[in-house]
Amino acid sequence: MTDVKAIAKEVVKELKRGQSIVVTASDIALMCAYAPDSKPVRDMLADPTFPPCVSLVEGGTRRYLRKDVERWIERKFQDESRLALQTFRACSL
Repeated sequence: MTDVKAIAKEVVKELKRGQSIVVTASDIALMCAYAPDSKPVRDMLADPTFPPCVSLVEGGTRRYLRKDVERWIERKFQDESRLALQTFRACSL
């Protein structure tokens, strides 16, 4: 029964995390199905077009506004899809 309670606590924690208006780099990694310390995540955060971090307290963990991150991810997927379609069309000629 203890395992069920531990799992339930983790589920609640994840649900609360999904409602947060700010996200950490680890949250962003999970949103994109990457490992938290992976190169794609580091590249994403280093991208000059990525939303700037917000500071809740001085010296605290870097956090990002969820809506800005989600918007950036959606735009990246749209750009990638558009590029793939253009490449496909160019190769089909």
